[in-house]
Formats: sequence, C-alpha cells, structure tokens
Amino acid sequence: FFLAINNFVERKNYYQLQLNKDIIKYVNIKDYLDYESKLNENCPTFYSCYKPYDEIIQYCDDLMNEFPQLVSKFQIGETYEGREIYSYLISTQDKVPGENREPREPTLYLEALQHAREWIATPSLIFGIESLLRGYANNNLTIVHLIDNFDWVYTPVVNIDGYNYTWTTDRFWRKNRHEFSGGIYGVDLNRNWGPNDTWCTTGSSTNKRSDTYCGEHAFSEPESRSIAEYLDEKRGIIKAGVDYHSYSDLILWPWQYTYNKTNTADYNYFTQVGLKMEEAINTRFNKKFISEQGSDLYEHSGGFIDYNYDKNRMASFTYELRGDKFNPPESEIIFSGAESFQGIVTLAEYIIENGPLPN
Repeated sequence: FFLAINNFVERKNYYQLQLNKDIIKYVNIKDYLDYESKLNENCPTFYSCYKPYDEIIQYCDDLMNEFPQLVSKFQIGETYEGREIYSYLISTQDKVPGENREPREPTLYLEALQHAREWIATPSLIFGIESLLRGYANNNLTIVHLIDNFDWVYTPVVNIDGYNYTWTTDRFWRKNRHEFSGGIYGVDLNRNWGPNDTWCTTGSSTNKRSDTYCGEHAFSEPESRSIAEYLDEKRGIIKAGVDYHSYSDLILWPWQYTYNKTNTADYNYFTQVGLKMEEAINTRFNKKFISEQGSDLYEHSGGFIDYNYDKNRMASFTYELRGDKFNPPESEIIFSGAESFQGIVTLAEYIIENGPLPN
C-alpha cells in the first residue's frame, strides 16, 4: 500500500493520519522509515529531517494555530545577538482577548538546545508536545488526564544564535555567540546558571576559548538569565523541568556539580521517578537508558538541573538522548521523540500520583 502513496501531499496526509491514530505508540514507525529511506525526497514530515530555526518556530506556530484553545505563545527572553526566544504554554484555561495567560500550579517545563550542535533535542521535544495536543484532541484518556492535571510550558530552542551558526558555519558549534575581544566567541549556557556558590567550580572552564567556558559570572548571558528569571518568578508553580540534550542514553538529576548526594528524601524521590522514566523509555524500543545522578556522568557546575532544584524546588532532569554522536541520522528523530515522550508521560504521572518534590 505504500507504493500507492505517490506524491508529497499524499505521503504527508498519510503520516499525519498515522500520527493522529495513536500518537503515543506512533504506529507504523518502521514502515514510515523504510519507505522514507527509499524515497528520501522533500522531507515529507517535520520529523523526517532536521530543520533550520525559522521552520522550527513556524511548525510550533502551526500547532498553536491548529489548537488555539490550548496553545499560546510568549517571549521568554532574548539572545546575545538580539533574537527573541519564544516559549509556548499549553493550558485548558480560557483565553481572554488581549490578555496573556499565565501557567497555573502545577506546571511542567521543557526546553531544548542550550547546546547548539545537539540538533535532535528540539524535534524530540516537539514530538512530545504534538503528542499531547493530538492525544488530547483525540480524547486519549492518558493525555486528557495529563493536560487536565498540568499546564505545560516549552521552549523549543534556547540557543538560537548558536543553532543558526551550526547551519551556516560550524555544524558542531556548542556555545552561544557572545563576542569577546580577539575573535573569541561563546559561553556554554549550561555552565552559566547559578547558584553563585557553585557556579564555575567543577567541570567548567574560565578559558574563553573552551567549549565549557562558564562566562564572566553566573547568568552573564541573556539566554540563561531570562529563562532563569521566568522560572524564578514561577517558583512553586512549575513543579518539574526537563532540559533536552544529546547524547548518551541517560536521564540525569541533581546533584551534578558534586558527587555528594542531595538530602535523603530528595535523593529517594529522584531515584524512584528516574527509574520509572528509565523503564518507560526502554520498554518503548528496547533501548538501554540509565537514570543516574548527574555527576555520575561527570561533575559540572552551572547547569539547569542543579540551579532549578536548589533555587526553585523543581524536580529537574536532563535528557541525554539516544545515540553516540552529535549528528545522529535523521531516521533517529522519530524514535527519539517517541521514547523521550514516554519518559515525560511517566514523570507527569508520577507527580500526579505521588506529589511534587517535597518542600
């Protein structure tokens, strides 16, 4: 029957139909990939190939326009080069003309591409967002339960300047594009978070040429600073956050700056929910994701998870998505999106059933 799908529009409509039928399981993934590998033309769906920034935001805007009662858009910050950083809110609360909606308690926050070269992070995140929206529209009971019990905020691309640079100049650029004297560029945004007493203490560099340069001080960079200000403002409302990275097949949680453990209650909480996320992800495609304390990968300070756990009492996680390189084949996008979404579903369900991280 695939041979009867002869043009781009028909293929796109077919795949969308499959997406709508069962977004969590994503039926016919293997057939989808087998067929695409033979045709390899025109990238018929958003998840068939990597996209430049403008197309990413256009796709997120298209989802918002398709589900206007659920999704709204706002500017969360600005990049070093002056680009607006956009985030999206998913909520069942009524929209009031001329008023911006604010997330309600409890909210789950997702973000991707602090590190510019980790391209698979963004479509993986957006796959989960689209899964929520289409699942809700199709009255999938699991998804309805999640959206009725949570508001969701997501930032598809944090490091827009760096990401654009990976498309035009250097595919493996990591940092933002902060310009220093002597032709030196960039701060590692995931070394630039506070708190001040642990910033730039481990696994970070004070050398501006380093890929892990931590900046001149905590939150020296507008990207990390603006998002932190938003999350600080929503302290107590946002109960959990996931920062999408690649690669290594890992689910990481605090502490990352030290091998010391958090207090016993929090350590047990992270261990329990992390293991459930691990199991859910691995069941999807028989991968071998591991949930572990962030420093078990390596110590580093100034990261998203430590700051938001310490400052905002968020159950904070880093995804290191599937693969063993920064440029995985485009055929991995669908798998990465589907399995990482299973982990997000599990995280949200755990909070609904057991409550947020204890105060």
